[in-house]
Amino acid sequence: GGGNMGFAIAKGIADKNFSSKKDILFIEKSSDRVKFLKKAKFNVRTDFTDLDFKQIKIIIIAVKRKDIEELLKALNEKISKNTLVLSIAAGIKINKLSRTLKDSPIGRVMPNTPCQIGEGINVITFNKKTTNKQKQFTKMIFFFFLEVLELNECNFDLVTALSGSGPAYFAYLIESIVKSGVKLGLDERTSYILSLMTGLGTTRMLKEIKDLSPKRLREMVTSPNGTTHAAITTLQKYNFEDVIFKAIKAAKDRSVEMGKNG
Repeated sequence: GGGNMGFAIAKGIADKNFSSKKDILFIEKSSDRVKFLKKAKFNVRTDFTDLDFKQIKIIIIAVKRKDIEELLKALNEKISKNTLVLSIAAGIKINKLSRTLKDSPIGRVMPNTPCQIGEGINVITFNKKTTNKQKQFTKMIFFFFLEVLELNECNFDLVTALSGSGPAYFAYLIESIVKSGVKLGLDERTSYILSLMTGLGTTRMLKEIKDLSPKRLREMVTSPNGTTHAAITTLQKYNFEDVIFKAIKAAKDRSVEMGKNG
């Protein structure tokens, strides 16, 4: 969850020699990650009783949901109005953070698992107190090693369903393709390499070739009445698109449900 993400973000900043490490404070509970962050010369604290907050531009909170309340209270007494608080805590809305940190600029980041290897997408939202300069600074940190989109928080339940849960859908698809290969006579390792490399090649191609849409790529591969055509028409016959839609809608609805106490 959130903790690993703070870790991944830190690693990304460190790998890119981001200049202002001292401007960023990590609040972290896990002793392993505290060790890593300290070794990488980050400003990292489990508590911050004796900390001078004046020069800190960003505080990244990567703690579990249950620890956030007391942390915010403690922060609120110390923090300067110019420090941006960036939360990676899952499911906690900016409103909830603002109830304690009334005067603070606050950002909420929603990363996904592939961010841990520098390949994911971060979606980010800010409250009204955040200045453009702070937004730019934050995006710069993320841009250094990851894609970042700024969206309204009202989109976050859907973002959870698409990019948050999304790696599981792609993994499940690959899993299913591998199983099919095995059922039809390949050994598991061969089937896995074929499936995985096909998936990787396809997404890479879409990312590298600017005007290539998934639909266009699919059509390029599908010749009339050929093998791909046989597969795609079978998927269509069984309403593949509708199954995917229902799955994503279910994830979104569940996110809305879970967020009611956020």
